[in-house]
Amino acid sequence: RQGGSMLIAFSILLIVVLGFIGLALDVGQVLSRKTELQNLVDNAALAAAAELVGTAEGLASAVAKARESASDKSAYRHRLLGAPLSEASIRFAGTPDAAASEWQAAAAVSNPAAALYVRVDTGASEPSLGRVTTAFLGAWSPALRTLETGARAVAGRSGLRLTPLAVCALSSSAASARVN
Repeated sequence: RQGGSMLIAFSILLIVVLGFIGLALDVGQVLSRKTELQNLVDNAALAAAAELVGTAEGLASAVAKARESASDKSAYRHRLLGAPLSEASIRFAGTPDAAASEWQAAAAVSNPAAALYVRVDTGASEPSLGRVTTAFLGAWSPALRTLETGARAVAGRSGLRLTPLAVCALSSSAASARVN
């Protein structure tokens, strides 16, 4: 009589275990896309930051370098495709922690010398790069059929503006003329 109860318990537990496996696969896919996008924006921001020289041409070159870095085939979707970054994805500001309203597109920057930092954000890109279609979560709720993730990176040129100083050797004898 009790043999049938084990079959019922096994089938209920099997459904629960398969549900957790599906959840793990979908969440793993979202986390994989998040990591992939973070690598993409890190590389694009570093490529763009190297071009920030304080001129409008430097800003245009920074946008081009960021797009070129993101469009590399090793940058997106399991190293098979490049990612198209839109104008809204690449913004410039004077400080790395500027408010969202202070980040401007390259064409809108009034003083290129003050644009010291670049922010690359996949959340602002069209089409969306972080949209992941789930296989198992969509069965539980239609709202979970697609999930969004994204990444953001900020990079800039840093350096100190110092006046170069000469270092002279001291000696006890009088100085004489010399040729450098």
